[in-house]
Amino acid sequence: MRRGFTLIELLVALAAASALSLSALQIYGHYHRQTLQLTRGYYKDSSELLRNTYGAIPYQKSASPYHRPGALPNSSGATLARDSIPYK
Repeated sequence: MRRGFTLIELLVALAAASALSLSALQIYGHYHRQTLQLTRGYYKDSSELLRNTYGAIPYQKSASPYHRPGALPNSSGATLARDSIPYK
């Protein structure tokens, strides 16, 4: 009485495993592409929404694209970066 698997049985098992792996990789690739497209769409929509509401922030003086969040107004009304203010 023999024990173990024949070569044909091992090849059939290998073919079945490779077919399952191939289908799983294709399904994952589709899922990954769809996730990337949704993420890009989300970032595009949210950045557009932020650009449209940029001037609607109540504590912001202007909707200038050159306004930096770390800028402080000086006595003449112009803004200075915090790094350029001398420490006394």
